[in-house]
Amino acid sequence: MSTSHVETLDVKNWLTQQHITISLEWVEACIAFLKQEYAGQFLSLQALKNYVYQQWLTADLEEIGVSSLPTDLPTTQKTTLNGYFALQVDGIRDVGKPAYSQLKELEGSLNTDSEYSSAP
Repeated sequence: MSTSHVETLDVKNWLTQQHITISLEWVEACIAFLKQEYAGQFLSLQALKNYVYQQWLTADLEEIGVSSLPTDLPTTQKTTLNGYFALQVDGIRDVGKPAYSQLKELEGSLNTDSEYSSAP
């Protein structure tokens, strides 16, 4: 099943309204993939938008290669960003707990103070 250019533009424009920066080529490839996956089934434009959005949510934004942040941001010392930015979190660090205890907790070898005694 072929993908119409109007359909692709409609989906891309809808994503843009959701503050998602994405290339037209990615949207086109995504729609082609979805039409292959749902071959023989009618997909309304709204269903197509939802499926493309779900694909975007699970995609690696670095692989897609379209940045929503200003390109000069890494060299800027101090700035205020205004607007909407779709960002992907690659990792989280709990700064409220020492890194060592987080590591031990992940390894399953965290010892509590109750396991130690000062008695001989």
